[in-house]
Amino acid sequence: MKSLSVFVLFTSALAASPVTISLSGTFSPATPSSTYFAPNGVFSLSFQVDNPPAVGSSGSNFFQTTYSASSYVLNGNPIALSGSLVFFYTTQSLDFCFSIVSCQSQMTSNGGSPALFSGPPASPTFVAGSYHVNQWFTSVNNVSDVGSPSGGTITVTSTGATVPEPATWMLTLAGVLIAGLSIRANFGHARRYGQLRRE
Repeated sequence: MKSLSVFVLFTSALAASPVTISLSGTFSPATPSSTYFAPNGVFSLSFQVDNPPAVGSSGSNFFQTTYSASSYVLNGNPIALSGSLVFFYTTQSLDFCFSIVSCQSQMTSNGGSPALFSGPPASPTFVAGSYHVNQWFTSVNNVSDVGSPSGGTITVTSTGATVPEPATWMLTLAGVLIAGLSIRANFGHARRYGQLRRE
């Protein structure tokens, strides 16, 4: 029973479960034309982040993490993304980096848009739901537009898949080893006891 208890203890560590964040809307007429943006451009974007996320940096009102499995469509044309960073805030929804070089191309929700997570920024948890954004702002090389008047919607959905973290694999392996050693020790004891009885 002790070996079973140890095994359960070592394999019960939490694993990150990805969520998909989807957003869509229309850029403003003042949006600068670039690889990722266009005046009056209709866009849709989706990407995945772990939940809870691996926090790269955080402050009193934000945290930064990395995204994966991104898909971006502008005016009906799929566009590959080279970025990996996304910022989430308590005072607005998000700040998404399209490019990998110093976040040169980014899209930001308006101030006052709803936060997508609960808990402190240093240890957040995403909350599934649908969130309305009044405006989108784009920025290329730190030059911003005036914001999209139509805004759009952000949807946070759970993928339902569980991806074990590296620490979980290590704990699982340790649990298996301990259980195996315990079974071996018990088996050896039983063999010695049987030999003594035969003698």
